[in-house]
Amino acid sequence: MLGKIALEEAFALPRFAERTRWWAGLFAVDPDKHAAEINDITEQRIKYMDQYGVGMQVLSYTAPGVQDVWNKEEAEALATEVNDYVAAVIKPHPDRFAALA
Repeated sequence: MLGKIALEEAFALPRFAERTRWWAGLFAVDPDKHAAEINDITEQRIKYMDQYGVGMQVLSYTAPGVQDVWNKEEAEALATEVNDYVAAVIKPHPDRFAALA
């Protein structure tokens, strides 16, 4: 394993790609590139990790997150969706990715 561990690396759900792109437009120089990168957990990230000597990324769901959902049932459903999604995507790469709630 390479030596660096990157903590709280943001990811977004692909179904929110348009919202992610809009959100990135508020701060990113290239919103399309930012949105593509934050929605891609494995392909582009692993290339960047290898390029910059990062052995492990600990992923965290980005804003706006579950804390912005006021309805209890909707918040629980989104939290479950996020957790299930990231678990499935990182499962083939246990030596490169972990995730936190």
